[in-house]
Amino acid sequence: MIILSSILANWLTKKIIVPINNLNLENPLSNDVYDELSPLLNRMSKQNNQIESQFKMLMEKQLEFNAITENISEGIIVLNSKGQVLSINKSAADIFGVNATYNINKHILTLNRSLTLQKAVRTALDGNNFEDVFSKGKKTYHLLASPVMSDNPVKGIILFVLDITERQNAEKMRREFSANVSHELKTPLTTISGYAELLKNGMVKNKDVAEFSGRILDEAGHLINLVDDIIRISRLDEKNIKLSFESVDLLELAQDVVSRLMPSAHKKNITIHVTGDHAILSGVKQILDEMVYNLCDNAIKYNYDFGKVDVIVSNTPEKIILSVKDNGVGISKEHQYRVFERFYRIDKSHSKDTGGTGLGLAIVKHSAEFHNAKIQLESEPEKGTTISIIFNKNN
Repeated sequence: MIILSSILANWLTKKIIVPINNLNLENPLSNDVYDELSPLLNRMSKQNNQIESQFKMLMEKQLEFNAITENISEGIIVLNSKGQVLSINKSAADIFGVNATYNINKHILTLNRSLTLQKAVRTALDGNNFEDVFSKGKKTYHLLASPVMSDNPVKGIILFVLDITERQNAEKMRREFSANVSHELKTPLTTISGYAELLKNGMVKNKDVAEFSGRILDEAGHLINLVDDIIRISRLDEKNIKLSFESVDLLELAQDVVSRLMPSAHKKNITIHVTGDHAILSGVKQILDEMVYNLCDNAIKYNYDFGKVDVIVSNTPEKIILSVKDNGVGISKEHQYRVFERFYRIDKSHSKDTGGTGLGLAIVKHSAEFHNAKIQLESEPEKGTTISIIFNKNN
C-alpha cells in the first residue's frame, strides 16, 4: 500500500504538478499540456491581453499627462492622502529648486517648509480649497490647493503654483505711478491757485502783477508738459497699441530735433552737433522723435553753461546706434540703474529749476522697448553722460 501511494504521488507530480509549475503564464496558449487545462489557459490568455491593453492605455495617458504638464509654465504637484509627492512637473521643480525624480514619494515639506505651503496641505487634507500668495527669493507665487475627493475621504491633493512676479511688480508700479502723478499735479496746481488767489483779492502791488502772472504762466506750462508726458507714457504702456511703422532716417530725425532745441542750447551757451551716418530704421516716427528729443533735452538741461552735446548716429551691418553725449553734471553709480524710472530725480531742486517732469528718461526707455532696442548708459559725476540706443537690424 505504501509502495502504491509512493508510485501514485510520483505519477501525479510528473503528470500534473510539474507541467503546472512549468506553465508559461505570459503566453498561456503556447503551453503543451493536457486538454483539461485548455479552458483555464484560454481564460488566462484573454486576461493577459486585457491587462496588457489596459496597461498600454494607462502608459499612453501618463505620457500624455506628462507631455502636457512638462510644457506649461505653471507648477503642478500631485500629492497622495499622506502629503507625499506622486507627480511634479518641471516648472514646479524649478520653482522650488529641486530634482523632480528624486522627490517622488517624498513628503511635500521636503520641497519647501514655508508656513503657506503647510497651511495649504492641511486645508486641502481637510477637504477644503486653499488660495494664497508666497514669496521665494525675488519671485512671488500664487498657490492654489484643491483636494481630490471620493465619497468624502480625501484621496489626494493637486497644487498649482503660478508665477505672478511680473503682475505684482506692474501693480506696484501702477500704485507708485498714481501716487506720484497726484503729487506732481498737486504741486503746480497749488502754486497756480495761491498766486491766483492773491491776484483776485488785490493783495499784489501793480508793479508785481506781471511777475505773479508770469509765475502762473510758468506753472501752467509745467502742468501742460507734465500732462503731455503722462499721456505719452500711458500710450506706450498699451501693449496692443497699433501704430503705423515707416522708414525713418535716424540722422535726419536727429538733425530736425536738434534744430528745434537750438534756442534752449543758446540760452546756456551750449554747443550741440549732429554727426554720423544716414541710417534707415523701421519705426514709429513720432515715438522716435520723442525719444531723441528727450535725450537731447536732458543733455542740455543737465549740462553746465558753455557745455557741449554731441549726437552721433552709427550705421553698422547689424546695428544702428544713436548716442547722445554731454560733458555735464553726470550721474553717480548708485543712481544710474534708477534714472529710467518714472518721476525719479537725482536732485529734486535742480529738476524743479530745469522744469523737468521726471518722465523724460522713462519715455526714452519705453520708446526703446517699443522698438525692441537696448539702452546703454555711461556716466561719471562732473564729467558727463553718454546714453546710447542700440537698434538691432534683425528685429
